[in-house]
Amino acid sequence: MSDYFLGTATQLALAPTGTPLAEFPTAVEFLRESIRRECEWLSTAGLRGTRGHPAERSRPGPSVVRGELVLHPTGPLLAHLWPLILGSVPTPPAAPTAATTFRPTESLPAFDLLLDRGPRRFVYRHCLVDRAVLRGRAGQLLELKLEVIGREEELSIEPFPPLAPGRDSPYVFHDGQLTWFEQLPPFVECELTVHNALEVQWFNSATPGAIQPIDRQVTLACTVPWGTTQAGLYRRDGNEPGRAVLQFTNGTSQVRCELPRLQVHDRTPVVGGRGELLLALFARARTTADQPELLVTNTP
Repeated sequence: MSDYFLGTATQLALAPTGTPLAEFPTAVEFLRESIRRECEWLSTAGLRGTRGHPAERSRPGPSVVRGELVLHPTGPLLAHLWPLILGSVPTPPAAPTAATTFRPTESLPAFDLLLDRGPRRFVYRHCLVDRAVLRGRAGQLLELKLEVIGREEELSIEPFPPLAPGRDSPYVFHDGQLTWFEQLPPFVECELTVHNALEVQWFNSATPGAIQPIDRQVTLACTVPWGTTQAGLYRRDGNEPGRAVLQFTNGTSQVRCELPRLQVHDRTPVVGGRGELLLALFARARTTADQPELLVTNTP
């Protein structure tokens, strides 16, 4: 019989950075991942009378951990993830069923990822969220993609801790409501992106010496039907104060993402065929004198 391992048996857990493998507290159900350690070999590639490259003239270069994690978010899971995405401590302090507000901060917390991939457990230390994309499309479940960058990979034969992911109900697209410049248009897809622009720095070490956020861009893209009611959404005055609110409500769970100040990038509606005409809305969120570019209220 072939010796192989199926993805259905894979498990994943999150923890504050430095947590021992046996003490990881939070298991997460996920769809797919591509998190891996990357290390290139450095070669002199010098001139020595041949086109060949001697093995002795190469050495391993610096390494880094990077990849994507895709999952279906729930209220309780987002309560764990928003601080990693935005860097904020919830206000008021998080309680099991309380509505809490998250806002971007200048620093991001590091965390560890534990992946059970059959013969070995892989621990990725000192990870940060480079980009988070909350997206959905009509008729589908809401999806969250996290792009992470980390410092190092550890291999272990210790067993995965006795954890099980939550059984909370996921969000679906028709749980959603969009407010755009005080209108409530129907929409067929949406994508909220938080990009922390992580910069990786290597010093005199084989692993990253520092991983720092150097910028922050928050964007919202939505597609709405193009018609008489939605015609007023196109070519808004760029100086006109406007906001957007994207929220999803599933029973008592709710995630509300408010962008208090928008700068809309015009996208002319075009005819793509016989079907319904659509208007692509795209805006960047900006700060104001008293508001950040994004306020997230999460009710588990």
